[in-house]
Formats: sequence, C-alpha cells, structure tokens
Amino acid sequence: MMGSASGQSTYRLQPGDSIAIWVSEQEGLRRQVTIGPDGWLSFPLAGHLKGEGLSLEELEAALSERLRVYFKNSVNLTIMLQPNPMHLQTIYVAGDVMTPGAFPYRAGMTVLHAISVAGGRYRAVVSATDQDRVVTVRRAIEVAQERERMTAARIKRLEAEIKGETSINMTQEDGSDSLLAQEQVLMDARRQALATQEDARRQAGQLYGQGSAALREQVQAVERQIGLARQRYDTTARLIAKGGAEASRLIERESEIAELEGRLSQLKTEMAASDRAVVAEEARFKTLMEERKTQLLVELQEARRLQEETRAGIANSEGILAIYGQNANAGSRGQTQELAYSIIRSAGGTTGEIEATETSLVQPGDLVRVHYMSVGEAVARQTGAIPGPELPEGAGAGSARSEATATTQVQ
Repeated sequence: MMGSASGQSTYRLQPGDSIAIWVSEQEGLRRQVTIGPDGWLSFPLAGHLKGEGLSLEELEAALSERLRVYFKNSVNLTIMLQPNPMHLQTIYVAGDVMTPGAFPYRAGMTVLHAISVAGGRYRAVVSATDQDRVVTVRRAIEVAQERERMTAARIKRLEAEIKGETSINMTQEDGSDSLLAQEQVLMDARRQALATQEDARRQAGQLYGQGSAALREQVQAVERQIGLARQRYDTTARLIAKGGAEASRLIERESEIAELEGRLSQLKTEMAASDRAVVAEEARFKTLMEERKTQLLVELQEARRLQEETRAGIANSEGILAIYGQNANAGSRGQTQELAYSIIRSAGGTTGEIEATETSLVQPGDLVRVHYMSVGEAVARQTGAIPGPELPEGAGAGSARSEATATTQVQ
C-alpha cells in the first residue's frame, strides 16, 4: 500500500484506481473498491459518488459525510490507495541487450542500471561445444541429403514399376546418377522375377490344359464303349427272350455297363479338378499381381513420406546451423566493435536522441538504446568528425551527461 490519506493528498484519483476503505465502527464495511471508467464508485450505505479528480482526503470527507447519518458518533474512516501498474513510472531498454522491454523506473537510475535490469549486454559467443555442434549438424545435413537423394531415386523406380515401364525415366542430368543406376538394377531384377513367375504360370496352364484334353479324350472313348455295351445288352436281352441265350449273359452285360459308367464318372471328376486347378492358378497369379501393385503403392507412399520428413529435417538443421552462424558473428562482433548508448527522450512535445554513457541518468519514460558501432565510427565521434545526436530542447542536458564519449570499449 502507498500510505494513508494524509500522505496522498496531492494525488488525484482516476478511473481504474483501486482503493481500500476501512470503517472502524463497522467490520462489515471494509471494502476494496475500484473507480469505474465513468469515474464513479459505490460503497454500502453511501451509494454512488464521484471519485475521479478527488484527493484521498477529499474522498474520505465525502464518504464520512454520507455515512455520518448512520452512526451516533463521528465516523472513523480510512482510505488506502492500492498500487496500480498502470501508474508506475517506466523506462524502456532496446537494442543489444539480453531481454529488451519495459522496466520500472527507480530514482537515480543510470544507463548501466537500465542495462542491468534488461539482463546485460547481448552475449552470443560460440563455445567449443557449439563448434562441435556445428560439425555435428553439418554432418547430419550431409547424411540427410544423401538419404533424400536415395529416396528420390527409389520414388522414380516405384513410379516406373507402377506404370509398367521397363526402365526408370532419367533426364540428361540423371544420366550419371549412381543411385538411379542402382535402382534400375533392382527394377530389372524384380521384373525378371516377375517374368519367371509368369512363365511358371504359363507352363502350369499348358500342363493343366494338356491333362484336361487327355481326360476329355478318355471320357469320349468311355462314352463310346458305354454305347456299344448298351447295344450288346439290348441284343442279349432279345436273344434271352427268344430262348437263344442264358439269363446270366444279361447280368454280365449289366456289370460291364456299370463298370464303364463308374470309369466315366471318375474321368469326369478328374477333368473337373483339372479345370478348377487352371482357374485357381489364374486367380492366384491375378491376386499376386494385385498384391504386388498394392505393395508398390504402399512403398511409394512410405517413400514420399520419408522424403518429406527428410526435407523437413534438412530445413530444420539448416536453420539451426544458421543460428549458430549468427551467434558466431554476434560473438566475434564484440571483439571488433564497441558498445554505444543513447537515450531517446520526449520533452516539450518533441522527441530527440541523446548520446549517453553508462553513468548517464535516465528519466521516467526514457528509452535507452544499446547498440554496437565500429571502432572507426567511435573514434570519429570522439574527434567530432561525426556529430552525435542532438538533444531536444528542454530535455535536460545535464541528466544525460553527454559531454563524455558515448561509447564504452567491450571487454
């Protein structure tokens, strides 16, 4: 808290201010109240009253007058102003510091104080460990680039296989690519294996076809034999009816016919099995081709995914390498350049930049700028060959201590 009303009599309340109100006679009337955007506040028994523009003493008097009618004796009322970040005095630090931003102002603050609260000057020297990481990252990039080239060659081979082409489509630039040559060798080997399977299927089909043809011929022969046997059966039956043959001969004919029909049934069963084998072999080979095509598509999708991941990894590693390079440049910059300080200050409606040193005093609202300048530029400013920034009228030259040089050698 910022003190009692007597200590805050010169401060005028404004919207957003938070105040704590105590009424010693009534415990239930202790409140923390915020002045609304319209400048009014509310308090039990007192109702609404204007707070904007009043001092704490004036607000105490107004509240006491409102509450007096509810108490026999005079009201013992205290108001405390609560801290509000909106009303804190602030300075700003920008440039080559670790954490640029806005910071609370303290009386007697110097440029060096401002740099300290901003984390000190920016340091990004590449250590031996970082140098080792640079080597590691570069090696990782080389490995990833080689993997990306291998994946690209694999993608071209898979695309050619899916299209049924006999060779990988190579451009003139790809003519000497050993990776594509290796993929072409693999593609030729896979095509040869496929051709071998197709030859085996064709030979099996021919064998099954020859077997089926032989069975059909046997079926036809047995059918003819059955026809002749039935003719003999009819002849024997007529002879028996005339008494020219014994009845046992008819039984022999029936046995012959039954035997031939059994043989015919067996042959037809074998022929159906052979036909089913041909159909099954065709279906097996068709399934094999479909599975191969599906496998090629899966491999192609996986290769493309790997290619995208590899390219993303390369880009990420290159970004890391660039950061290390920037850090190395920033680290070496401190060895060849000097720090310079300036204060950007507004006064009398104008804004100007003031040269400063580490011991220059800053004022609320100042922006302290920290930056590097070349040694040559620093010497030129010291000798007056390059004029420094002009101080705005009314800004307070003495507070900036700008008579000394604006640079400090970086250690």
